[in-house]
Amino acid sequence: MPASNSASFKTKSGVGRRNLTKGSHPDKRSRGHKALTRSRNKSFSEEQIFGRIFADLGVGLNIISQDHVVKYQNKLLKDRFNDAEGKKCYRVYLGLDKPCDFCRIDEGTASAKAIRSEILAADGRDYELYCLPLMKKAGKAEVIGVLRDITDIKNLRSQLAHTERLSALGTLAGEMVHELNNIHTIIQGNVQVLLMQENLEPEFREDLQMISGSTCRASSIALKLLTLARKEKRKKELSSLEEIIKDTLGLIQKELESQGIRIKMCLDPDLPEIVVDPDQINQVIMNLLINAYQAMYDSREKFLLIETGTQDSRAFIRISDTGYGIPRENLAKIFKPFFTTKTSDNKASIPGTGLGLSVSQSMVQEHGGEIKVESKLGKGSSFTVLLPMSQEQDIKSRPVSKKPDKIKRLRVLVIDDEPLILRFIKQALEMKGYLVDTSASGLEGVRLAQQGDYHIVIVDIQIPDMQGDKTLAEINKIPPLIRPIKILTTGKPRIENIADYEKHGFSGVLFKPFHLTELYAVVEASIKGREQKAN
Repeated sequence: MPASNSASFKTKSGVGRRNLTKGSHPDKRSRGHKALTRSRNKSFSEEQIFGRIFADLGVGLNIISQDHVVKYQNKLLKDRFNDAEGKKCYRVYLGLDKPCDFCRIDEGTASAKAIRSEILAADGRDYELYCLPLMKKAGKAEVIGVLRDITDIKNLRSQLAHTERLSALGTLAGEMVHELNNIHTIIQGNVQVLLMQENLEPEFREDLQMISGSTCRASSIALKLLTLARKEKRKKELSSLEEIIKDTLGLIQKELESQGIRIKMCLDPDLPEIVVDPDQINQVIMNLLINAYQAMYDSREKFLLIETGTQDSRAFIRISDTGYGIPRENLAKIFKPFFTTKTSDNKASIPGTGLGLSVSQSMVQEHGGEIKVESKLGKGSSFTVLLPMSQEQDIKSRPVSKKPDKIKRLRVLVIDDEPLILRFIKQALEMKGYLVDTSASGLEGVRLAQQGDYHIVIVDIQIPDMQGDKTLAEINKIPPLIRPIKILTTGKPRIENIADYEKHGFSGVLFKPFHLTELYAVVEASIKGREQKAN
């Protein structure tokens, strides 16, 4: 059968035929020729179209040959890395002189599916990279590289993970602080009792004062994780930065000097007192001093400079060292929690936890201040703490350290599950003329309170067999005319569910560890308050 010069095609009404002979009209020439023309330009058009689409979506698109040459870039990549067509991809995107060890191009050209990886590009951003096989020309394979900037996503994930860690740390730290503060109360209390003796030898008194200061520091360190995990609102008071600095330095000065560190202080004598939480500023200074000490661990010249003054209507504390310095790329990271350059592999430093600076920054920010840092590799670093000169909120008068006069013999009941704390409080109050009974059980304590004629009951809010609010409720069953004054103690930095305690009424709170002056002051104030109400 002879070949036909016509072809069949479908229409709405059925099957039709069209003549394909050479004599056809020019306007009715084969559509195949037009399709062929379009197909020749198809590759270029798709690059243009898809490159624009990907750029509008914030995604980079390029085509790379098997020998690592960039054949095509969309506008987004050109804007970020300049026009790199014809250049090696590893030079353009990673700043390397040879193909990277984790290159996926060979794997991408051999695979029938996309290969995913993550890279840190030369612009300092993190990218998600997909390599997809494209085609083979003259035996050479090419891949489409799709890059998506995931820096912000990774940062967000890191922040969420950090929040989860802090939540867990907050729970753990809360219990840890409670237990440690019980221990610190025992140490601090007994030291204070010894210090009240007037015939102590000067050296022994100095040693006791050192123990007392170290105990306070230990309590502050225990609060670090809790401060980082929870935004606790702290009381502020009018304080001297010079006194805080000298007190803090005194705790580690001998250690610094034993390591050959020369210390110089240039403290502004005209710097006025400012409103701060002295314990928190003490922790900030301690963190910066320890960082300086660790930075100079292997330095030939070890010099520490501590300065105070005013800058831009703010008070400043500046601590400078001659250590190994901080790399430029790490300056923006040093305040991130858990970031540290002081690893066990770094011979120029002592291993760190990555919490000191993040905790310090959090504390300073709570004061409305900031921490600035300047550093040069091989020269040293300088940290400047800037604090507002005046704050009127949350001001608390500084306690006056004076010995209270002996008062009439009043009966006191102390309820706490720590026998050594009971011993310390009993001894301290008996020194001032009180008659003191103790109980290590909430149930027994309530029984004693209801049977005895007590003027004051001091209750720890965390007793295993009876929580503090229930203890207060039972004590309140005593008739009002003979009901004792109630004072709470706690090893935590604040009382959870304070309303549960306020409804039962209490006269004061002692936060462990507390000094004898605080114990006496709270007891005296409670007694005076009762007498004023009676009058």
